[in-house]
Amino acid sequence: MSSKANRAPINPPLNLSKFDFIRRIDKKTIVAFREEIFKKTNG
Repeated sequence: MSSKANRAPINPPLNLSKFDFIRRIDKKTIVAFREEIFKKTNG
């Protein structure tokens, strides 16, 4: 339990920032993808 408590402060911020980073990239990619599809469907 104590070893888990010692490790806890280090792991979550790393995982959180990585997840946030991936989510941000994902959003940008999805937006770009939608714009591409929109252009194609409109001619």
